[in-house]
Amino acid sequence: MMIEGGSAFGELSGELAIASKAMDYVVPVTDNGGSSGELRRVFGGSAVGDIRSRLIHVAPAEQSCYHLRNIFQTRLDPYDESKAQNQMQKFCTPHADEWISMSDNEKLVLVLLAIFNRMAKVYRSTGLSDVGFQYRNSNFGNLILHCLKIVLKSVEEAIRWFCFALLIPETIRIFPCTLDLEQNSDEECKFLTALSDGICYEPRTAGIEIGAELENGQIILGQDEISHPPVQEDGSPPPLRARRMRRVLSVDKNLFGGADRAPPAKISSRTYTPCQLILYGPGSLFTSVMPSLILPGIGEAIAASKICETTDIRADQIVLPEGCNIRYKDDEPSLNTREAVPSQ
Repeated sequence: MMIEGGSAFGELSGELAIASKAMDYVVPVTDNGGSSGELRRVFGGSAVGDIRSRLIHVAPAEQSCYHLRNIFQTRLDPYDESKAQNQMQKFCTPHADEWISMSDNEKLVLVLLAIFNRMAKVYRSTGLSDVGFQYRNSNFGNLILHCLKIVLKSVEEAIRWFCFALLIPETIRIFPCTLDLEQNSDEECKFLTALSDGICYEPRTAGIEIGAELENGQIILGQDEISHPPVQEDGSPPPLRARRMRRVLSVDKNLFGGADRAPPAKISSRTYTPCQLILYGPGSLFTSVMPSLILPGIGEAIAASKICETTDIRADQIVLPEGCNIRYKDDEPSLNTREAVPSQ
């Protein structure tokens, strides 16, 4: 089992999927930057970028789904919003001869992207935010996965469809570290009704984010703010680089400033046993590995993991540290990692 996230483990995850008879990946879902961050800003729910990235990397290089893989990795223009919207519209309106030559899964992808376009229009009409959904730099795989989890009423079912479409074997499984950011079934039904009727709908979404508590007690909120802290206006280093982190925690941003700790998480269906080996990282220790470990119940589940049901032998655990540590502190990264993992 691999507990990780981000891009650092991408290529290695594909090699492990080939070399291992069975492999589970537990990935964080609190990314609030890039394409995933824009989806969360407008629609709420969990981030799907790390899930999509892992699905692509562990998928076998089958010629039959080569075109589908390319679609899932397509990005719209990163700078010009008007150009990005035109690209999206053009992709969703193929010529008749192109439609005939498409596989059933490719046709379904186009339908899902068309549904997403409709979703974006419904949300724009609600005026829930100052700025509607921004298509620039959007990843098609993220849009499709986000749409699927609403249509299928489960992020786990959306992952299962991706695995089927990309011919990922059943022995390779991807799990979101938590399901507590998802809307409940009643909310999803209300949204789908609003979508079909073209009426306004205000979603009820969880506001759980990753927070970093510094040595001086300050809390920096948001995964992107932790991993890519901006330089301050006076040109001085950002607070996160000037001070060490005391710990990483889950924070309910809706209650931030009051009861700032997140409620107990609804953990994914992963049982963590039997498991012969648990790998942590590589990638950002505080934003790729810790978001999964700090959730209530995860530590107990890992501590109780066994290599099989009929023995008391515990699973081995290996920490793969970052090659460099420029985001946080100019100290030895492997030493920081070794000290930080047990403390969380």
